[in-house]
Amino acid sequence: MTRRPFLVLLVALLPLTACASIPESSDPVAVEPIEEGTGRAAVNRPPDGADALGIVRSFVDSGATRDTDFEAGRLHLTDE
Repeated sequence: MTRRPFLVLLVALLPLTACASIPESSDPVAVEPIEEGTGRAAVNRPPDGADALGIVRSFVDSGATRDTDFEAGRLHLTDE
């Protein structure tokens, strides 16, 4: 029975340790803007005969592009 109060105290104090490494002050650092490219990445349709997992993986990979007209989504839809 002597372990229970210790465990309760440990669990109660555990969230406080997450803040232990946050600095109280830091120097500001200037960052440079990211230049956006003008080229478009190719969006591929899923491979023929792909199983469900392969289609989902292809869709997720295609969704990582900067596609603004939802071409990746349309290529993964069926006609049915």
